[in-house]
Amino acid sequence: MLTRMAPTPSGFLHAGNIYNFILNWLAARKAGGQVLLRIDDLDAARMRPEYLDDIFRVLEAVGLDWDVGPAGPDDFMRNWSQKGRMESYIELIEMLNNKGFAYACTCSRKELAEKGLAGKYPGFCRHKNHILVTDESALRLNVTSLPEGCWAGLNEQNLEDPVILRRDGIPAYHIGSICDDLFWEVTHVFRGQDLKPATEIQQLIACAAGLTDFANIEFEHHPLLVNDEGEKLSKSAGANSFTLLDNLHNPVPVILHSFALWKGMELKDTRPEKAADLLDFYIV
Repeated sequence: MLTRMAPTPSGFLHAGNIYNFILNWLAARKAGGQVLLRIDDLDAARMRPEYLDDIFRVLEAVGLDWDVGPAGPDDFMRNWSQKGRMESYIELIEMLNNKGFAYACTCSRKELAEKGLAGKYPGFCRHKNHILVTDESALRLNVTSLPEGCWAGLNEQNLEDPVILRRDGIPAYHIGSICDDLFWEVTHVFRGQDLKPATEIQQLIACAAGLTDFANIEFEHHPLLVNDEGEKLSKSAGANSFTLLDNLHNPVPVILHSFALWKGMELKDTRPEKAADLLDFYIV
């Protein structure tokens, strides 16, 4: 088993991130497996050094170690950044495009929002034969053009045409995630329920590209951690406006204890100080 912790250095980690990392870590350690630290930094415009540093500080404080991945921020920038794997991402995008599964799209987020379509893209540009031009158009996957066999167990009505190459020329998250999971030979992924559509999109892309090994990855989607108003914690919602370690009194035991309650663990009189203290209570 190889699970992964896959933070994005676009904000400080919030409790929802940590819960997910603990879940992946516990699953691997309980099974005698390994853990990969895969930091997704394709979106360089949103990356900040303090966010990258925070990842390592929080993981160390919670006691989440890993078997594959960077030793620290400097090692990450030198040897583990996604920029070093850009060639494989572009190769996958070109493969999809050459097979006729993609099209250029000139629709911007602002235009779609003005039409009340911020949540789902209806395929306006599918048959307009736009030329792909950096800063003017993105490249989208045409889900309606994919082989019928790729839809096994999936609902076409629930999936839109995802962007696979952004208009700024950067490969989309789905592309990087697929290539990296295959490169590192990830076997199990535990992620939030909100990412189930992303999982299905990635399975579609991999199937269309003939990346059959991706179908062997086991995905499990867990309930989300929400705030007092019932809203999910997210960086875009401001849940990461401060670092957990500097703004929460005695943070690690609090986080670990609340995680245990969230997973229905009975800790009895145990006061967890590190993630390893939860291993005896974790049931697969």
